[in-house]
Parts: sequence; C-alpha cells; structure tokens
Amino acid sequence: MTWSLPRDGCAVYGPCGAYGSCDSRDLQVCSCVEGFKPTDNRAWLSQDWASSGCIRQSPLNCSTDGFIDIDVTLPNDSASSYPASTKKDCQKACFHNCLCTAFSFNPPSGPCQISFGDLLNMRNITSSKSNSNVFIRVGASQLSPKHKNTGTVGIVLGIVGALTVALGVSSILIWWRHQLRSMDRPADSSNSFLRIFPYKELKFATRNFRSKLGSGGFGSVFKGSLPDGTLVAVKKMKGSIQDEK
Repeated sequence: MTWSLPRDGCAVYGPCGAYGSCDSRDLQVCSCVEGFKPTDNRAWLSQDWASSGCIRQSPLNCSTDGFIDIDVTLPNDSASSYPASTKKDCQKACFHNCLCTAFSFNPPSGPCQISFGDLLNMRNITSSKSNSNVFIRVGASQLSPKHKNTGTVGIVLGIVGALTVALGVSSILIWWRHQLRSMDRPADSSNSFLRIFPYKELKFATRNFRSKLGSGGFGSVFKGSLPDGTLVAVKKMKGSIQDEK
C-alpha cells in the first residue's frame, strides 16, 4: 500500500469494535483494553477488528464489580453527565447502577461522566489531544489489590470487626463466670494463709444463722461450728445480696 485515507486510522468511528482502543501510531492499531480479550482471534490477526471487537475476560456481578483505570478517551456518544463533586461520588453513581460500564472524572474543568452499554470509539490518550482517564467496570477476578471495590472491602472489614467484638465480649463473659465460680471454691489451706469459706459451708456451720451472738453497724455475728468441731464466729453483712454473700 502506498497511499490511504483517512491518514489517521482512528478517525473512523469505532474502528476497533466494542471495548477496543485505537492508536494510529502503533503498527497494530487496535488493542483490547485491560480486562478484555478479542472476540475472534482470527479476525484480529487479519486486522478485521471492527467486525469482532473485544469481550470480557470474566463476567460481571453487580455487587462485587470494581473499576480499573485505562488511558483512553471516553466516547462522548455513550457518556452522560452526573452531578458529582468528587471522583468517589462519581464512582459510587456508576457502581450502584448495574448497567453502568464506565465513568470518568476530570477536575476541575471536566464533570463526572458515566457510560452505559458497550464502549465504542475509544482512543488511546497518547494518540489524541485529550488527557481524559476512564475507569472501566470489570469483574472481581480482574481486579488487583489496589483496584478492589471499596464497598466490598468495607463490608468485609465490617464483618471482621463485628466478629472481633463478639469474640471479645465472649472472652469477657467466660472470664467473669470463671471469677464467680472461683469465689465459691474453698481455698487450698496448704497454699493460702487464710482459708476462704464458701457461703454454703458457713450457712451449714451456723445452722442457717440461728444463734446470734451480737450485732453492729455492719451486720450481725452468729455462732457456728466447723465439721472438725472448731467453734467460729461468723459475721453476716447487712443488706447483703446473693452476689455478695
């Protein structure tokens, strides 16, 4: 071939088919954007790009999809303006609409643009005068860690946080029950200078606090006898409740 028109092969509308990016300065004018592959490898080898285009490498799932940034211009005929002041708001608008396939946000002059349906007529920014960046929707399996959907990550972190809190509360309850049980156990006299008497044992020793020896500001004192015959005086506090006995 010695001469052809147009001189810029990317000037033709949609020369690379759906999800194909055109770069007239490259020997292989068309290429599939990240996350996509040629629909027909034979057609692409024969440079019959427009008739086939590209297809997704993994299917979409609205709740787990994410976005990857690609250096192309967003086709004006497929984009709609959206009133978003930040890139995050623009991404949310596209993510929550399962039909949205891509978005772009170019502050301060460019508004939020969201696209629906297959993307045609995309051009690599190195072959055009635009500095626009496009964020295209892909399946979760095509996402690198930096591209993981923040909404999904937030849900996972929330679940992990809830499980951590639940585990912490369970540990505290188990420790508290252990403390209560240990209060009712008699201390080992060989390891403790003072023996701790369970309430039930004192109740039995005083015959249910039958013989009162005296009373004072803190409570009453009752006569008791341990199983080995040792006489004891047991003070029962005033206003005691079951947890304090």
